[in-house]
Parts: sequence; structure tokens; C-alpha cells
Amino acid sequence: MPLDISWRSRVLRLAATLREGKYDLLLLPNASPWQVTLAGLLSGIPKRMAMWGGIWGRLAGYRCLRSGIESAPRPYAEILLDMARALDIPIGHAKPEIFSTHKRKSLGGSLRVGIHLGAGGSACNLAPSAYAELASFILTETDWEIVLTGTKDEQRLLETWPHTLRSSIRVRNVMGGALEDLCREITSLDLLIISSTGPLHIAAALEVPTLSPFCSRPGLSPLVWGNQNENGSALVSPLDLCRCVGSGCYCDFSGKITPRDLFDHARSILG
Repeated sequence: MPLDISWRSRVLRLAATLREGKYDLLLLPNASPWQVTLAGLLSGIPKRMAMWGGIWGRLAGYRCLRSGIESAPRPYAEILLDMARALDIPIGHAKPEIFSTHKRKSLGGSLRVGIHLGAGGSACNLAPSAYAELASFILTETDWEIVLTGTKDEQRLLETWPHTLRSSIRVRNVMGGALEDLCREITSLDLLIISSTGPLHIAAALEVPTLSPFCSRPGLSPLVWGNQNENGSALVSPLDLCRCVGSGCYCDFSGKITPRDLFDHARSILG
């Protein structure tokens, strides 16, 4: 008899697992998909709270908090900490911290600039071909070294890069390494050029300067997703020029943020 993998069976299995834990409180930092909200209801957990719960969360009896991400944008971590505030839990600052043996250091010699092509889908991002153009500027107009960071799956983003760029002795591809390896590589950088994604905040925690392209739409802006430390820089396009209906798409920022803009700003940061 074939295994039932319908959404109903998955919801019921999750609800049963939660019920076995005999929890007093269920927190959903992001109540998506709605089936998770339903599983929480069926679990019998007496107190339930959700961010972005929507109509499903309210119908399921959750205490739903409003993020205010569009009307009053603020760092994403601050939004999630509203759940702690609602529970009267003392909180500190929302800046990222990483406890690592790899400390910020300078290796001497040529400056090392990281380029991270991928993104987590929370905000707009330039296309891989734009980062290839940026890399070309770096190789032809400076003596900087380039370190390419990313996940194993993001290796495919290099398919649009010319072979001459990928094979350059000044370009080192470390995509697909373990998290510890990524932290080690980031600590050796003088600058990381990156959009909205997890390694941006790793760099922030490790006090490595970052440069990021961003849309100024409130929910997609650096106010929410950017590096909140003093070593983060962002190039932001005008609000009315964002062509992305939602987040996670490639965006040309209507030509208001170009590879040349990123390069010139990087050169300004690095002196």
C-alpha cells in the first residue's frame, strides 16, 4: 500500500509530535504555510502565538502580532523580539553575535573582496551576470583578490560568468563549504559585497565591512534586512523604481544600482 504523503497526513503527524511534547506554549515566528498553523491548533497546546498569522492564525485561535514591516520598517530581529515582549521576557539588543575562534584579521598583501551571488529571497538582488561585471571591474582596475562565497546549490549562478573570470588566478571559489569554513573565509575579507542573506549577518557579527544593493520599498529595505552595524553600507534605489512585485527576484534596480556603482563604492570604502 503506497505511503500517504498528502498534506493532511503531514499535518496530523506534526500535530501528534507536538502533542507528545506536552508543551504549554507554541510560538510561530512566521506562520507559514498555513498547514503549520493548523497543526498547532490540533496539537492541543493551550497557548499559541504567531507572527504573520493572518486570517488562518486568527481562525485557529492564535494570538497574532502585527509586524509593521511595511508601515514602520525595522530590523527583522526586532520584529521577532516582539514575541518576547508580548510574553514579558527581558530582551537585550538585536545585533547578531557569533562566538568563533576565527577573529577578524588582515592577511596583508592585496585586498580581499568577497562576492556572494546568492540570496535568501527576503529582498531584491542583482542578477549573477551583474556580479560578473563587477568582478571584471575588480580584476581589470585593481590588484584585489576575489573570494566567491555561497552554498553548493549556488554554484549554478556562476554559469553565466565568462570562463576567463572563473579561471582567473585572482578568483577563488569557496562556495559549498561548511559553516565554519565560511566564517573563516569571511574573517579574512576586507569587504564582502552581498545582498540580503544569512552570510551578510555573519559578516556583521564578525565586524567585516559589507556593501549591499537594496530596494527602498519598506518591506524590502536595508532598514529590515540590512547590516545593522556601523560597518555596513547599502546602495538603495528610489522607491518608485522597484520592479519586483514580491521579494526574492533578480532586479536591475532600473539602472540606478549598477555593477560600476558597486565597484566605485567598494573602492571608496577600501580607500
